[in-house]
Amino acid sequence: MARGNAGATAEFNQNRLLRVLQLIRLLRSDRHLSMAELSAAMELGERSVYRYLKLLEEVGFTVLKDPDGGVFVAGEELRDVFTREEALMIHTALHAAFPGDERVAQIASKLDLFEPQQEVASAIAQAGRARVLGRISEAMQAGKRVLLKGYQSANSNTVSNREVEPVEFIGGHTFISAFEVASGRNKYYRLDRIADVEVLEAPISEVASHEVHAPDVFGFALDLDVASRRVQLEMSLQAALFLKAEVPLVGPHLVAVANRKRMALDVVVADYRPAVRFVLPFVQDGSVEVLGDAGFKEAVEQALGRLREGAD
Repeated sequence: MARGNAGATAEFNQNRLLRVLQLIRLLRSDRHLSMAELSAAMELGERSVYRYLKLLEEVGFTVLKDPDGGVFVAGEELRDVFTREEALMIHTALHAAFPGDERVAQIASKLDLFEPQQEVASAIAQAGRARVLGRISEAMQAGKRVLLKGYQSANSNTVSNREVEPVEFIGGHTFISAFEVASGRNKYYRLDRIADVEVLEAPISEVASHEVHAPDVFGFALDLDVASRRVQLEMSLQAALFLKAEVPLVGPHLVAVANRKRMALDVVVADYRPAVRFVLPFVQDGSVEVLGDAGFKEAVEQALGRLREGAD
């Protein structure tokens, strides 16, 4: 009897851990999700989601809400900017240079966000990705469909469940190419945007419709019937490191510029918007120079114009 209770307790704790993994993935979305959206993605009541948010706070995360009710973890937007050692060096230098300055304490508190919490978040994210990868691999071997739970779509800006027939891992197991049952289309899904995976009983039945085309470096399917869009950039080494951390698939396409401490990128893309989002913070200070193509230059100029209008 005691052994049965221990098994039930272990299963309960495992389920709690999986829920925490799922919640952290959702909180690391490109946009802040409301409680209702978190509830729908996790298939839990809002009270249960609230309890898991409190659990995150108990292990050291600072959970906040934006003015629109979107939930996020403080400091997450600065992930990977500083290592623990770098943060400590800055912390020490600030205290030495500005003794007694109250601003030092404010900066130090922000640096502290990247110590234990960052390491925990990274370890949890890796564990969650391994689980997703394992479940999809299991389904492919068994010839079963899967339900991708809480998928965060950058294209439609939604979080939803997707029933798919997995076809092939691509991009160094960064993406899964799959046939989406509802739309009848072949699509690409980033593994780090999948909250959880359920292996379904339904067998794979649309093999004749399965297709695999390499996506662009940002993970979007290239439409071969549409004229190619190119992104051509020259950037500082630091900007290149930021880009590679955010978009790992650009790695093989980054080329050193002769006689300059700069990197060049020339790739075909399905959509200009992800690249525009990357260059905007860097283009004004010269860290990134937009070389082409004409369509991409225009898209960047339009985005900069909107920023200037918002600042006026």
